[in-house]
Amino acid sequence: MLIGTLLYSSASYSGVHDLPNVIDNLPDFEFNNMKLGDNLSTVFFDKYCPAALKDSAEIECKQKTELSGINLSILYFFYNKKLLAISFNFPSSNYNDLIDIYTEKFSQSPHSNSEEPLLLNTETKYINEKSSWNTTSGEFVIAKYWNNVKKGSAHIMSNDYEKYKVDKREKLNEGIFKRIYRAIFD
Repeated sequence: MLIGTLLYSSASYSGVHDLPNVIDNLPDFEFNNMKLGDNLSTVFFDKYCPAALKDSAEIECKQKTELSGINLSILYFFYNKKLLAISFNFPSSNYNDLIDIYTEKFSQSPHSNSEEPLLLNTETKYINEKSSWNTTSGEFVIAKYWNNVKKGSAHIMSNDYEKYKVDKREKLNEGIFKRIYRAIFD
């Protein structure tokens, strides 16, 4: 299992983050004065997080806000009181507006990807679109799926979040193997 984890996680920890001269040219990512790696403050917790999670290692905090007239529903993920990931939903009709906002903010165009249209019948085409920027905090992705889906999504996850997911997956698998082992030999 350890070898699988190393192979799986090594891609997350390599690349632009290992190159100091490249990272200097990357834009910083912050959202509502929060950066990945920031600690969860009492003020932020009291305002956006469920009180029942106060002593939990995993805390998800929600916020509704507006960015240049676009309504956003934001989810902040903290582990051990450290911000590891931010994701948000927005009306898909504002996809291009968000691209413009972040292109201006980062002073660079995104890496864009539009898939080939999916034809369901002679009159209906669906197109998935995704734009992303490499930032000092990781890859920031804005996506819109199909034409008729009303919500688009955006996210950024730290390398610590990737490690958290691998560790959590290992613990889940370990528990499954123990149950199977007990079921067979008990």
